[in-house]
Amino acid sequence: MRQLSLRERRLIAVLLLIVAVAGVLALVIGPIVDGFSARADQRLMLAQTFAANERRIAAVGVLQHEAERQQDAMRTRFMAAPSADEANEALRERIEAIVTSLGADVKASEAMPGEDGWARAAIEARMGHAQLAAVLARLNETRPALSVESVTVIADDALSNFKSDLVDVRIEASAPFLSPDGR
Repeated sequence: MRQLSLRERRLIAVLLLIVAVAGVLALVIGPIVDGFSARADQRLMLAQTFAANERRIAAVGVLQHEAERQQDAMRTRFMAAPSADEANEALRERIEAIVTSLGADVKASEAMPGEDGWARAAIEARMGHAQLAAVLARLNETRPALSVESVTVIADDALSNFKSDLVDVRIEASAPFLSPDGR
């Protein structure tokens, strides 16, 4: 093998120096630079998260007002009672008050067990045809709304007296209710 000239040795030395510097750059300085860029990306992501959280915090007041508005709207659609028994009794009293306010003769009223979240009640009364129509109209207009499940009309007096306007009526109704704790 022949001996390298001084010039060739210098070129190889410069080439080895360039390879060593490139290796140091790739193995030592590269990860440091990548770490800086990764932290910069993380800072940008945290800044975006912070801005989104600031917007959410600013919207809490609006969301609170909306929740209160929805809760007020729900109160108009549901009866409020601490228990199912008290809801049934409140519905019974409400129906009985409507019937008696229109001048009908209440024979009996009862609070009946209902499904979860529903109050049920029934009333038996003696009234005229016009009173029956007025009772049903008033029940239809009450708020919170209730559902008339059945109406049974018995007109026994009409068999013996054709001019009799009195009928015996049984009305069963139900209404949704919420307890104060929202269940």
